[in-house]
Amino acid sequence: DADVEHADLATGRSHVLAAGEILTANGFYARNFVLRFEPLQVAVLRTFQPTLPLDGVITGSATLNGTPKGRISAVLDIAHAGSTGTSQFTGDAAATFADVLQQIDVNLRVQPLSLATVGLFLPAAGLHGTGAGTIVARGPRDDIQFTADLAVPQGGSLIARGGVALGDSTRATRYDIRSTLQRFDPSMISTRALAAQLNGTINATGRGTTLAAAVASVDVALADSRLSGTPRTDSTRLVAHLDNGLATIDRGHIRLASATGDLDGSFGLVQARTGTLHYRVAIDTLSRVTQFATQDTSVVHPRPAQQARRFAEARADSIRIARQTEVERAATGNPPEPALKVDSLRPLPRDSVAGIVRAQGTLAGNIEKFDADGTATLRDVLFRGNQLQSGDVTYKVTNAPGAQMGVALRANLTGVRLTGFGFDSAHVALNQTGGMSAGEGNFDLAIFQEPNRDYRIKSDFVLAQDRDELRLTDLSLRLDSTLWRATQPGAVAWAASSGIGLRTIDLSNGHGGHIFADGTLPKEGSGDLQIVIDALQIGDIAALLQDTLDTRGMLSLHTRVRGTAREPLVSGTIALDSATRGGIRLPDMRGTFDYAALQLTASAQMFKDTQQLLNAEVKLPVDLALSGHQGSRLLDGPLSVDAHMDSLPLAALPSFTAAVQNVRGGVRGDIAV
Repeated sequence: DADVEHADLATGRSHVLAAGEILTANGFYARNFVLRFEPLQVAVLRTFQPTLPLDGVITGSATLNGTPKGRISAVLDIAHAGSTGTSQFTGDAAATFADVLQQIDVNLRVQPLSLATVGLFLPAAGLHGTGAGTIVARGPRDDIQFTADLAVPQGGSLIARGGVALGDSTRATRYDIRSTLQRFDPSMISTRALAAQLNGTINATGRGTTLAAAVASVDVALADSRLSGTPRTDSTRLVAHLDNGLATIDRGHIRLASATGDLDGSFGLVQARTGTLHYRVAIDTLSRVTQFATQDTSVVHPRPAQQARRFAEARADSIRIARQTEVERAATGNPPEPALKVDSLRPLPRDSVAGIVRAQGTLAGNIEKFDADGTATLRDVLFRGNQLQSGDVTYKVTNAPGAQMGVALRANLTGVRLTGFGFDSAHVALNQTGGMSAGEGNFDLAIFQEPNRDYRIKSDFVLAQDRDELRLTDLSLRLDSTLWRATQPGAVAWAASSGIGLRTIDLSNGHGGHIFADGTLPKEGSGDLQIVIDALQIGDIAALLQDTLDTRGMLSLHTRVRGTAREPLVSGTIALDSATRGGIRLPDMRGTFDYAALQLTASAQMFKDTQQLLNAEVKLPVDLALSGHQGSRLLDGPLSVDAHMDSLPLAALPSFTAAVQNVRGGVRGDIAV
């Protein structure tokens, strides 16, 4: 018997009790040799095995029989606690050696097993977390049969069975593994795995354990599974082969409700191998993809101008038919005069999801560098109150990923309803070179609201860590007979560190109308931003808003913004001349405004010819910060209104609200709040 205690400032205190027989005549040999660790510092073992990656302490007992030069067995009830966690082993293990391991016979229960501790011996696996269960392995080194039944807290369970033939310097390790997964999340055991919830089987047969050297067959059959952030799939099947860094997929199929995806071809898993993958995606109806659903039961109404257009088209059709049949109707009385039939637009429910989607394409290369191209078609799509009758998209990606990546995208959309606004069609072209956070390119957007209204933006852009910039090379808006067009190139810049910048945004309509913006508004320091609007027809604004009210008038606005985006200082003037709304003439208006220290001060005057009809001043506590604002814009604080009216006409009020009808006359008096 022995009772050994060792204390050292470097390694700590160890206490080991031993009982049984040890023979040392021809090397170490144990017979019913019982060791108790109360505890044993792992650092002591590192004296004999300097490369041992463990730390911490070992407690419990082990009964040894045999010799490490032949067969040695142990009955274990030990625990290890270290910086990587705690593990508890109970059971028995035996191994036979002849220079190297020849045979094993292991039957252990782990409760728990620190996978991070196991990862010290397999650093490439990125193991972490814990598991619990049983591990049984028996057989010679070239035919070890094993069963592992492990449960992972919050990560499901894994049952693996199969055989392993250990490799050496001349042969790769061979394996034939059959695994069953139940609600298994691989990210709970490895930092290199994606978060998921997997149910089904994964089988692998082959040799080699690195991507560059493995030659293996993999068969994956999953049901009711998903990756984190993706919908749960009904079924997934993957049959693939690995051959020294090249993955060849014989069959890849996934089904999610009415959606299916198929994959076949090859793809390089290392830089030296390349291949081409083909993919196909089909969604018969988005309505069965429940992940897109929402609980919002409200509806999105179409803008008034859309309904008015439908009414005008129906009326024009009715008049045309009536004129075509006018003679026949006068002679015979038939056909009857056509009735007005209006195909009104219905509100779109926000919980509506429907439509057909098809996509296909290829990926060529490897995980280090690949190209991709594909097409997509969309038909009769409804999505949360928005609508698309048809869409065709093509894309091409080259030299991905990395700084030399190129992206080209084309999209043609028809029958678009977006948040209530309707457009006949839209066309998009995007070209970019460089990464997603640093690159440059150009963008071309054309939107056709109806035959005589369209909008066009052509721009270059630069994305960088210190600045994001959109250079406008061509900007135009056509509203009825009015064409607004940029007179020179301009730019819009924004960045988290520098704030907002506008450079020579300059548009003219050829009839005296002018819009100009130039300057910066930084997050720190002091900026100077000017915005000038002269002779802007507010009827054009009504057209942009797809409003049906007959609103006319010439708007002018001169504004200067200093300070920072968080604390702007604003001053300016505003004027409205020759204004009418709903056919009613409105007085001319002049106004000034100033904003500083969370207070807006504004004054307004209304005139009829030279007669002043209104003189008003308002002070309002409000937050107009362009950055860092949270909560309500309207603040608690004193509010003041002083107004003097002299024969202010009320005839304009019915055009603003249907609640007031047939108002005539004027108002005279004073208001003070």
